[in-house]
Amino acid sequence: MSWFTRLPYLRTITPHALAHDGQRWHVRAYCHVHHEFRDFVISRILSIEGTKPDVARGVDDREWLHMVRLVLAPHPDLSEAQRRAIELDFGMTNGKCELQCRQAFLIYILRQLRLEQKQELPAEAQQIILQNRADLEHLLPSAEFR
Repeated sequence: MSWFTRLPYLRTITPHALAHDGQRWHVRAYCHVHHEFRDFVISRILSIEGTKPDVARGVDDREWLHMVRLVLAPHPDLSEAQRRAIELDFGMTNGKCELQCRQAFLIYILRQLRLEQKQELPAEAQQIILQNRADLEHLLPSAEFR
């Protein structure tokens, strides 16, 4: 059964934040069907059938509240001149730069930077690497993305 056969799918959600991943707008909300916080792409919300007050749940969303640090560096197989160009492009100091993001948005940031793969791509295809990938692996979703 494909996921298309389940549409339209009604759920009750309690939104607490809006966020843009660089491509689409998401609403971060508590899903009362799955009993967990999830991201919902706003353009996929086809209709709203009523509203009612609910308790504020944003303070319980650990993935939203937890900030993670990404350490980016030039790919080690680049030439010295290429590494320097990448350092300038990304505003790196001492061959690296750090980004902060919400854990809930980690996979979106990695996708945007083309760093979601576990193994490094060749330097021609991926000019930066995630230096602290081992520190973040446990925070990444399984192969089945939500």
